[in-house]
This record gives sequence, structure tokens and C-alpha cells, in this order.
Amino acid sequence: MASFQPGTRESSARELVSRVMSPRIAVIASQDATELCRANHLPSIVDLFKPFGEQIEGRLTVVGSTGLPSVIDGFNLRFTEIDQLEEPDSKTTQRWLAEIVRAAAENFDDPFKIAGKEQVTYDYLNASPERAFPWYTRYRDLFFNTGGVSDHETFDHPVACVIAISSMSQDPLNEIHQLNNMSTPPLVFERTFMDPSILKYYVLLHDCSKGNLDVAMETLEKMRRTGVHCNILKINSVDPDNTSLSKDRNAKYWARSVAQSKLTAMGHAAKDGTTSRSSLSSITSTSASGTLVDLASQRSSTSSPVYSNTGNNSPTFSQNPVFVQLGNDDEDGTFDQEPLLVHPTENMSLAMDLFLHPEKSTEPYGCCLSADDISGITQLLREMLSQSIVPYMERNIAHWNEQVAASRKGIAGRFRKYFGTGTKNPALQQSPIVGPNGSIIYPYGSPEAQMRKLADWAFMLRDYKFALSVYETVKKDFTADKAWKYYGGAQEMIGLCMLMAPQPIGSKNDADHYFESAVNSYIHKARSPYFGSRATLLCYELFKQRKMYKESPITLTRMTAEASDLRNGLFLEQAAHCYLRLPRPQVRKYAFHMIMAGHRFNKADQLGKSEEVLDHYKKLLRESRQAPQQQAVYMKEFLSVYRDYTNKIEADPLRETFPEFPLPVVLGSTARIVLSTSQSSNENNDAWTDLEGALPHSSTVGGGRTVSAVGEHVLATVNIKNPLQIPLILTDVILGCEHSASTTSFTVPVDAAEEAHLALYDQQSPTFEGKVSFTAFDCDRIDRVILEPGQIRTLTFEILPKQEGQIRVMGLHCNVEGQVHAYRDIVKKGKRLNTTKEQMMSQMYEEDKSLVILVAPEMPLLDLEFHSAPEMLLSGEVCELSLEVKNRGKKGLRNLMVRMSHPTFFCLGQKRDDGDLGLYNKGEGNSTVETFQVDNSLLPNNTHKILDTVLAPGESIRIPGWLRGEKIGKHNFLFVFSYESEQEGTAMGVRTLRHTIAAQVLPSLKINAFTRPSTKGLNEFILGIE
Repeated sequence: MASFQPGTRESSARELVSRVMSPRIAVIASQDATELCRANHLPSIVDLFKPFGEQIEGRLTVVGSTGLPSVIDGFNLRFTEIDQLEEPDSKTTQRWLAEIVRAAAENFDDPFKIAGKEQVTYDYLNASPERAFPWYTRYRDLFFNTGGVSDHETFDHPVACVIAISSMSQDPLNEIHQLNNMSTPPLVFERTFMDPSILKYYVLLHDCSKGNLDVAMETLEKMRRTGVHCNILKINSVDPDNTSLSKDRNAKYWARSVAQSKLTAMGHAAKDGTTSRSSLSSITSTSASGTLVDLASQRSSTSSPVYSNTGNNSPTFSQNPVFVQLGNDDEDGTFDQEPLLVHPTENMSLAMDLFLHPEKSTEPYGCCLSADDISGITQLLREMLSQSIVPYMERNIAHWNEQVAASRKGIAGRFRKYFGTGTKNPALQQSPIVGPNGSIIYPYGSPEAQMRKLADWAFMLRDYKFALSVYETVKKDFTADKAWKYYGGAQEMIGLCMLMAPQPIGSKNDADHYFESAVNSYIHKARSPYFGSRATLLCYELFKQRKMYKESPITLTRMTAEASDLRNGLFLEQAAHCYLRLPRPQVRKYAFHMIMAGHRFNKADQLGKSEEVLDHYKKLLRESRQAPQQQAVYMKEFLSVYRDYTNKIEADPLRETFPEFPLPVVLGSTARIVLSTSQSSNENNDAWTDLEGALPHSSTVGGGRTVSAVGEHVLATVNIKNPLQIPLILTDVILGCEHSASTTSFTVPVDAAEEAHLALYDQQSPTFEGKVSFTAFDCDRIDRVILEPGQIRTLTFEILPKQEGQIRVMGLHCNVEGQVHAYRDIVKKGKRLNTTKEQMMSQMYEEDKSLVILVAPEMPLLDLEFHSAPEMLLSGEVCELSLEVKNRGKKGLRNLMVRMSHPTFFCLGQKRDDGDLGLYNKGEGNSTVETFQVDNSLLPNNTHKILDTVLAPGESIRIPGWLRGEKIGKHNFLFVFSYESEQEGTAMGVRTLRHTIAAQVLPSLKINAFTRPSTKGLNEFILGIE
């Protein structure tokens, strides 16, 4: 197989310019020749040649204007259907460009996130444009393919015409004659500036799988004897056994060019007014009309042109020329004005996706072509170029230089322009034509048009010095005639010749001056924004290659005053990156131009990366010193973007959780879980831990977890904060919890967010007033919470376990402003570890289990209340009180014990069944003495057993007790009660309950002592006591 792989080489700026302005070859094919290409899943001959014409390898010798040969390494040819020489429909091309930018940026992950000079690294500075901003390169490449023939230049005028016929034809020579004698040529050749005299090159397409090669070679010899330029191309229409390339390897050659051909065909179909769905569908499977025979039946014309054979073997149209205003823009100069909303057709989307991702193609393009076939294509194009096209161009350049350019020099040539003889044929007359808009049109036979063509062809053959001299000569005539489009084109080409020449330019400002003049003429005088954009792109690419980053932003920003928001956004973005490539990166100018580019992209509806926009908005919705009005604007814009984003992905914003949403702020360190009967608080945690640690078997109680039982209510509290300076409204606030059937670890956890969604929105999970029912538990739901600016608020949720296992409180669900569903994790650190050296050198914490509820089977549940407990008492005073104990659980309660923080203040005795009795019983004086037997046993650590009997479910008793004012001051008394179930062998073991009361002890007796001198004696004193 040939070593050349078309379409796989990344070109430099000079190669890009040479490719954009390379010779254009029109193609006419017979029906059987087209069918031979379609057997290889290629729509036309153009698609067969196009990827190989993009880079014709090999050294090509060209004779310049001075007669000296020069060598060109690599050349380009642009093949196109003869009926697609004009520019496509402008609105269709706008959709192409907008869609390709959106598609290229859709899944792009920026490898260079520039936030400062530190990110301007070597890797960034040497990254290819395709890697850094692929949407720009795709836009640029497709933009250059949206042009068509223009009156002021000849780069898009065909240099030659390839006429392809099949060797399977019954009479190939007669078929050639029929193609040469078309009833109606393309309308573009009726333009007064179009020269119909072009080179003809005949290609005999031979099917090696079916045809007879000897017969084909005989036909080729007959064609050569007529003196025409011709050659044979041998390809297969049937896959040869074990000799063809793999279909995947072959298909990659043509996938992108075929997609581009489909887009071009759609554009021309739209311009012809045939954009029905059926026509677009047919375009998807085959290219637009491949032959002029087919085209003739679709067009109508009043003229009857015929081909005539000239001495240079060029087809010539005998015609009645008509004037048609041509330009790659609308009359109002708004070619690049994109619609805010782009809705590409289904077929266009498919072609666009194939253009962007040719590797995804499943069509077996070129499936029957062997390695020899592909080598034959490249060889054919080399011979066509070196033996026919280049010599033809050299002869015409020499002829025009001698007959036209030389005669224009001197004062006599200037006067001949104004006093020369006229002609009846407008196409051959010497004087220009004034168009309907007052613009100047030079017929193709005029000296000015021929000099422009001479310079263009010299530029195509890389003779930049000669082309530069001709452009400088002819632009004077354009200036005198006020042909501003022509003048702008000449200025553009002078700048390109200076930058394309191998020698260094004299002054960097000289080239920029020519491009500035060209853009101003295109935009402000000729109203041709397409050519202004083209000049800017070519200038920028060449400036980049010469490291002229200081001049590039000025060049790019000249076009930003025009109506095209998409193009201006791309230019501003490139200008921003130029500032980072200066010897001293200018980050602020980079940021400023990126902001302006973003504004333009916004107006062009290029907001395809909503996820990134939302990520940036999240950074603004945090605690800051911004004004409330500004924060309100940010919130409004965020909600609008998020609403559009959810509509785009067809998601319910109240069901889909917005990841890492910063509102509200959850203060995880304040979260706690307590039993509904507990009165403990987060204060004195160490004291509570000491009290609980001394209780019997306390090590088996929960391991730091809150122990509950099925059917017992548990309270979870958490503090939330509004960090903004504007009010925040939360609705449907609910805890996100995980449940595990295991009592030791979370072996099969249930996602908290999924559980909450199922309970809130699934009809199978009932939701009743203020409650949400889950599979393993019920939880409170707070319908509405209003957080004032900066407010911290405590939320309390009641959880009712319904199954054994563990319930872990993970986070908080809520709807912010009724439009965004947020889930905030509740993060709480455990105790700081400080045992090992590693723990002391770093911040390490043990696992926190305080937000885990251990759910055991049905158990007793202690509820208690102190009665007659004084809030104030005197020092030394003893007050009677009672402790009411009630079992609210579903099992009997036994072994009730208590441990107190102030054991010297309290004495709790046995239960009392006789109502209110005083501290001392009153009786008759002669009453008998009762005898009591008391166990002489002391409980360790001041732990007292206060109930020996079993307390049945629902029962309550009162236990007497006394409080003595032991020490003056305010005291907070802590009690930890422990108890067990009457049922032996339960998994929970011992349960605990925290309780606290407060009292203040006042002094009962206050004595003040004082002394004073006695009046009775000199050394006597009086001691006074009050």
C-alpha cells in the first residue's frame, strides 16, 4: 500500500494557506462512472479524489516567471462538483459553523485551566490548537470550505475540469462527446467575470473486477490520439479475496471528506430551494448530481451554449452572458449573523457528527479498493498535476505576463484603459461594469481581471515575489476605479505574499498594515464580511507561525465590531491566548478578552457547557462580602441557568440532586441524636462519658451509638446556616439516612439520596402529614424553612425505627428556592487521636458513631421526672422530692440503677406507695418500735440500685428521695440511669438514659465579725458579731 495516508497530517500555517488557495478542479462524471464509485460506498468521483488531493506527496518542479525552475515539496488540489462552484446557502453554513463549535466543545476537558501566570507552562505554550481549543480549528477548517466563486479573485474559479467516464460504457468516445455538448452549462459560467476557457482532463475509470483491461487500454489509446489530456484509473467494485485493505482502515480515508461533501450538498440544495426532507434524505445516501447530464434536467436557461474545442483543449461556453451580483454574503452584509437558536436537521446532525468524529463511521467507504487501487489514485493525481495542470498554468502565466502585464506598464498602458476600443460581448469588453449596488465588476477579459488572475495563479505555484509585484501594480487600477472589493483583495494578497515568502519581512507593521486596509475595504466599503474574516484568519495563522503574538490581537479584534457573535467570540478567545504567549504573559488582558469572548458566545447561544457554568456559579453562592443586591442577581442567574440545563437534559430539578450545592451550610459538629425521653445536651460530654463508663456492663451499650428499639422515637438535631446576605427559602427538608440490617457494620447500605427520593416521590412509599415513610423507618419532613441572612437555625427531626439493625444519619435533603434539590452531607469528626507518633504529627480522628442509631428488638423504655425538686434551697437544708419512673416500652424493666455527678447532694430510696408523706412519719406516742433489716453492701463508684422489682410496660412508680444543700452555689446535677429488659439474652443488654436538673444553694446563716477599740481601756477591744 502507498505510504501516504490522506487527512492524517497536521499542517503548518503556510501549508494551510497553500491548501486554502490551491487550484480548484471541477469534476463531471458519467452515470456509470458514478455508479462504480458508489459500489465502494463513495457518492461520487469527487469523494474518491478529495482526500488524496489535500496533500499530493512528492517534489514538483515549477518554472517561475523568471524562467528558472523551482521545487515545491507537496502540492494541493481541491476537487468539487461542477454544479457546486458557487457558495452554499448562507443560512445553512451558519448552522454548520454554530453546530460544529458546539459539538467540538461539548465533551471537551480543558487540560489548561489558566488562573494565573503559574499555569502558563511549557506544555501549554507548545500545545497544538487541536488540543487546546478544538472548536476553533474545526470552525476554521469548515469556514474555508464555505466559499465559492467571487468576482474579485480567481482562487475558487476552476483551473481545470476532470471528465470521468467508465470503460464499461458501450461507446466511451461518444459519451465524452455528449458530456462536451451539454444543453445547459452551470449557471455560474454565465457570470460576466467567469472565464469558461479551462483545461479538460479525461479520466477513464476501469473496473478491474468486471471489465476487460485490454479493451480499456485500447479506448485510452484512442483518446490519446485525439490529443486530449487523459489517463486511466483502475479500481475494483468487488472485494478481491484476501487482497483488500480492512474496511475500517480504508474507511478512515474518506469518512470526513464524505461528511463534508454531504454538508456542502445540503448547502447547495438549500440555496436551490430544494431543502425538503426527501431531498435531504437522498443527499445523505448519495452526493449531489454527479454529472451535468443530470444537472441539465434540473435547470432551465434561455441561452443555448455549446462546448467548442480550443487549441489548448479547454472547454469553452458560447453564451449570452448576464450580470449577476456575486458575493459570499447577503446584500446587507450580514453573512455571519448567526441565529440565537440553531436547530440543525437530522441529516445535518448525522453529517456533522461524522465530520467531527470520522472514527465513528460504520459505512465501509472504499471497501473494495485494494492497496494497488489506492496507489493508482495517488499516481493519477501526481501525473495530472505534473504533466497537465502545472504546465497549463505555466503557459498561461507566461502568456498573460507578456500580453497583459507588460502592456499595462508605462503611461501608454494607462491611457489604453480609457481610450481602448470596445466590444459587443460584455465578457470581453475592456471597461468594468457597474453593478446594481454601485460596485465595480471587471469582465474576465478585461486587463484588470487578467492581471488579477495572473497574480493568483502565480501565488498558487508559490511564485510569491512575482505575484506580489503584480498585485501592487493592479491595485492602483482598483483604487482609481474605486473597486473596493478588488482593492481589499489585492491588499490581502500583498500581505499574504509578504508572510508566505521564505525571506524575513522588513517590518512586522508592514504586513499588518496591508491586512488592516484589506479588512476595512471588505467590511466598510464592499460589505463582504466573509472575505474580511478569511483575511483575518489567514493573517492570524501566519502571524502565529512567525511568533508575532503582539500584532495578532490587534488583527483579530478588527472584526469584533461585526454582527457575527460566534466568529467574534472565537477571535476574542484567540486574542486572549496570544497575550499569554508574549515574553511576559499579560494575564489581565487575557482575562478581559476571555470575558468579552464569553459574552459573545452567550449571544451566539454557545452555552453548551452548562455544567461548567453551574460549577462556577457554585463558587459565588458562598459566604462573602458581596452586596445583597449582587448576591440576589447571582442567585437569579443561577436558577435560570439550572432551569435551562435541566430542561435540556430532560431532568426534574426537584428529583435530580445538584452535586455539591453549597446551600445551606450544615454545621455537622452540632448534629446529635438522643432518645425522645432524654434531656441531655452537648455540654459536659466528658462528665457524661465518665458517668456512663462506671456503670455495670456499659461497654456493651452501643459502642458510642445511640441505642433504640423498634417502635421507639429518636430525635435528631442539626444546625444549618444561611451564609448569604439574602433570605433563603428551603422546602421539603428531610434527613438522608442509610439503614443496614446488621448491628455491627453497614454490610449492604442503602443510598441515602435514593431512599429519600423514593419516599418523597414514589407512590409506593406513602407520605403523610409531616412524615415520610421509608422501608425501615419513618422520619419527619419540614415543609418550609425560611433562613434570614446569616441566620443559624436548629432543625429537629423525629425518627421512628421500624426494623432492627442500624440507621446512620448521612445528610440533609432540601429544595432550595423551590427549584434546586440539594443534598448536604453531615460530617462530624470523632475524638482526636494522640497516641502514636504518627497521630501526634498529623490530624487523625477516630470514627464518629454518635450519628448512628442501633435499633434492637422491643425493649423497655425508661421515662422519668423529678417532682417537688426545688430550684433554690438553703445550705444544709434537706428537701424531700420524688422520682417518677415510667416504662414506655413494650418489655418489662428491671435492675434500675443510677449514677450521679453529685452523690453527696442526693439520696434516692425505695418506692413509695402511700402518697405524700413528710420527711418524718407522725404517729402515736405509744406506737411500737418497728425493726428493719438493711443490707450492709456498698455499690462501687457511688452507683445506687433504686428498683429491685420488674416494672411492667405502661406502669409507673414513685421513688422517694432527698436533696441536701451540700455546697453553696449554682449546680447542674447529672444523672445516668441504666436498666435492663426482663427478657434474658437480649442483644442490647443494658440501656442508659441521661437526665439533668439544676438548683441553687443559698447560705442559710451569714455571720459578720468585727472589732473596735474599747472606750474603757487603752489596750482593750470589743468583738462584735452580727
